[in-house]
Amino acid sequence: MKRQMVTIALLLVLFVAACQPASSGQVTAFPAEVQEDQNLTVFAAASLTEAFGEIGVQFEASHPGVKIIFNYANSYQLAQQLAQGAPADVFASANQKQMQEAVKAGRVSQDQVKDLAGNRLVIIYPVNSQNKIQQIQDLAQPGLLIVLAADEIRYV
Repeated sequence: MKRQMVTIALLLVLFVAACQPASSGQVTAFPAEVQEDQNLTVFAAASLTEAFGEIGVQFEASHPGVKIIFNYANSYQLAQQLAQGAPADVFASANQKQMQEAVKAGRVSQDQVKDLAGNRLVIIYPVNSQNKIQQIQDLAQPGLLIVLAADEIRYV
């Protein structure tokens, strides 16, 4: 579901993203059509690598002559690159703070800022578990094994 939301959101962003940086250097919107034989530079949070990569392939396939160039990094680094004048057509930050930094630097127009996706904390545990989790504080129970994001990251 999250990947589908990000996919739909990015496709919408790509359709309204500028295909050439504006003369002011801002990341802005352009009229509905995408020009052929052009590059679209996307600065995206590293957490979006997989989803945006898939979307980029689909977008290029449906827009012959358009090449998407991705720059993935953490949002702070991307906002700093924008503030220092790096050219970009789309900036997808993982947080509001760095998006506002890009706006403050004059690189993103406030009226072009859109929320693409969100997330929320989800706790999953077996129904027959003796450790009943009702609130976040319940995660502090002695002996409870907590797995965050992937099997490689474990905290006890």
